[in-house]
Amino acid sequence: MLPQTVEQILSHFRQEPVTKDLQQFVRKNAFKQQYLFIREKGDTTGYCSFCQKDVPLKDRSSMPHNAETTCPRCRQEVAIKHVWRGIKNIADVAYVYHFARSIKNKQMITCQTFYVDRFLGSNPCAIKYSPSCYYVFSGQGARMMYIDPYSRGHVLTKSIYTKHPSGSFYYGWQGKLAVNMASLTRAIPHTPFQYSAWENYTDMGEQILRYLAQFAKHPQVEYLNKCGLSALVKSYLDRLPAARGVLNWNGK
Repeated sequence: MLPQTVEQILSHFRQEPVTKDLQQFVRKNAFKQQYLFIREKGDTTGYCSFCQKDVPLKDRSSMPHNAETTCPRCRQEVAIKHVWRGIKNIADVAYVYHFARSIKNKQMITCQTFYVDRFLGSNPCAIKYSPSCYYVFSGQGARMMYIDPYSRGHVLTKSIYTKHPSGSFYYGWQGKLAVNMASLTRAIPHTPFQYSAWENYTDMGEQILRYLAQFAKHPQVEYLNKCGLSALVKSYLDRLPAARGVLNWNGK
């Protein structure tokens, strides 16, 4: 049964949503830049934000502030940051979409979004996850709920949409938007969405939520894909003028 209340929607999500899978995705994909932090002058080790490990520093004379180098442990390209010079002005934020199977009904797919902040204060290891939106998809339809950034209360919506990461609360937000498609690949088998031709829409990023919602409401969209009309469906999902009035969703 499709959840209708805040409590019913929350019952499909983990109480501790920040899983190791989510953390790994954020570490590898959610940020535009990676860093090698040297905490104090003369330190023989540095902290890599990508592999999240302390690494030995052999030639410290070639480690000037803001220089580019390669992490000696994971070989990731990083920018050197001297922590004592201050790192709190690094605007390193991301907006992440993460999919999973409902913990209550294995036939349902969930998606949760998070604002992710790194380097809070002057701590290079700190990462904060702030839940934003909740989505539930089933064979009976789809529901969406979001957290109001001011009141911190849950708000039910009448339709499914992608909430813009900046919003009025995060004015000036310039982070990266990251969609964990691998988590959707793991969540979708053995659900009504398995053969929905969802693979045709993975290049749409977060807009794949609108396709899942459309399939939940009108499963006949599968036939359009298998007739070679996925480009038309994409135009409809993008609300392009060319797609207006072309599709009769109430047709048989």
